Amino acid sequence: MAILLKTKKDLEGLRAANRIVAQALDYATSFIKPGLSLLEVDKKIDDFITSKGAYPAFKGLYGFPNAACLSLNEVIIHGIPDETILQEGDILGVDLGSKLNGYFGDSARTLPVGKISKADEDLIACSKDTLEFAIKTIRVGMHFKELSFEIEK
Repeated sequence: MAILLKTKKDLEGLRAANRIVAQALDYATSFIKPGLSLLEVDKKIDDFITSKGAYPAFKGLYGFPNAACLSLNEVIIHGIPDETILQEGDILGVDLGSKLNGYFGDSARTLPVGKISKADEDLIACSKDTLEFAIKTIRVGMHFKELSFEIEK
């Protein structure tokens, strides 16, 4: 598949859609706490995205029923929100997208629920450090295998 070059207008549209995603992730970070259900978290995110004039990009995509993919603890990716209640010490992956004027934004964040163990804090920090290293290291034409090798060093 060819990669289409983006115009200035395209880049502005992508930035606007991704800005909403970043704001929604910041918002989720502010309210995630023990006692909320995954469906309550999803509803708050859905309401936030729509309040910004965007549409939750994952909702209805390939039959996905919700605004956000919420992956709790051992769920690796794309968890479907349900009535599960967040507990102190849980780790929640929040993956969401927005569609604004035909442009899509998409990002994810791993969030602690209340107080988590030192080992879990270290795991989240290591993952973030690895992502930042990969962003700094990747370059045009680099193969994924090359990037993986650099990360493993």
